[in-house]
Amino acid sequence: MILPSKCLKEKLWDKMEKLDPTRKLAIISHMNEDHADACLLYARHFANKQQAMNAEMIDVSMSQIILRVEGQDLTVDFPRVAESAGDIRSILVEMVKLAKSG
Repeated sequence: MILPSKCLKEKLWDKMEKLDPTRKLAIISHMNEDHADACLLYARHFANKQQAMNAEMIDVSMSQIILRVEGQDLTVDFPRVAESAGDIRSILVEMVKLAKSG
């Protein structure tokens, strides 16, 4: 018998495999160059770093981002696992809306 948590981990692993390194780098660069304000929102709201003055995205997967905030690397989980590399954009926009709403 396979436990649900094992199934979820396998499904998550399969999804993480779909984000190729070139796409990952493009997302990270785009977020840092064009949406630094969003990265700061993620840090303040989801990583509980309200006093942060800057945040840099250093990694992204189908289920989370990693931000560097004041020299500390912080993992922020997505509210759901991305269905595709393109779905990551939708999730990041959703997270900005969540952060702005309080």
